[in-house]
Amino acid sequence: ERPIAVSNSSTPELFLDADGLVQVPTALINNGSTDNCEIASMSVSPNLLTCDDIGTNSVNLLVFDTAFNVAAASGTVLVTDNSAPTMKLAASYLLALNATGAQAVNQSALVVSSADNCDTVVITMSHDTVTCAQVGSLDITVNATDSSNNLLSKVASITVSDDTNPTISGLQNLTVALNASGSVVISSDNLTYTAVDNCAVSAAALSLTTFTCNTTGVNDITLTVSDAAANSAQQNLTVTVVDDQAPSVVTNNLTLVLSENGTGSITTADVTTSIQDNCAVLSQNVTPSSFVCADVGENSVVVNVTDSAGN
Repeated sequence: ERPIAVSNSSTPELFLDADGLVQVPTALINNGSTDNCEIASMSVSPNLLTCDDIGTNSVNLLVFDTAFNVAAASGTVLVTDNSAPTMKLAASYLLALNATGAQAVNQSALVVSSADNCDTVVITMSHDTVTCAQVGSLDITVNATDSSNNLLSKVASITVSDDTNPTISGLQNLTVALNASGSVVISSDNLTYTAVDNCAVSAAALSLTTFTCNTTGVNDITLTVSDAAANSAQQNLTVTVVDDQAPSVVTNNLTLVLSENGTGSITTADVTTSIQDNCAVLSQNVTPSSFVCADVGENSVVVNVTDSAGN
């Protein structure tokens, strides 16, 4: 007489191991099988399931007695993959922005290796591209997912650098005039030029900004532009400093008494209250400066003052 094979009416869940395999325990399928004499052995077919069997599977419980009689009962098992993928990230990753101020994150350089017990791992990243806004240290979340939606997330700290220097074009020389105090101050705002950077030009500076009477003429200076990453570019230009401020003269009337010889003379100091210039007076004279008896009465004189710039 054959044994009576009784299988589990429920569907037990089995989990694949790291190799993508799982054995079906006989005890999990048997649900009180009996024999009129003695059961010799029981087995399940198939008893080894793989990633290809994910989901509900039919299995057979085989019951043998000592007289080699056999009985079978069918059952079901649910095979599940709950093992997340494995993933190794690069210990360090340096990414330099290109001339447009952006750069794609090289996934194969950032993710050294990935594996799963069943199938191909899908890698996604929180940042596929970086821009000027991410210069410096940046944390990128890297996700490894398999077809069963098992997820492994890791954070990679990468360094984003901007190594591109700005460029200067169209820089024009400058001519400036001294003010009434004999000085003039300039900045990059006074210049005509174009500065371009893959991110943004953050500063512009001149090697010399203050000019005085001692720097009239042509001066060689340097314009330096830089970005937030301390990349810079330099270009030379000339600043021509001119003094076009004429001296100022305040005159006064004078009564001159001729000498016993009927002559007399004056200097500029006699007919001026003040002589001033923003730089320096080079020469001064009064015309006419000598008088005789024929000049008795009111005479007009001219005071001439010239500064070092010829004003």
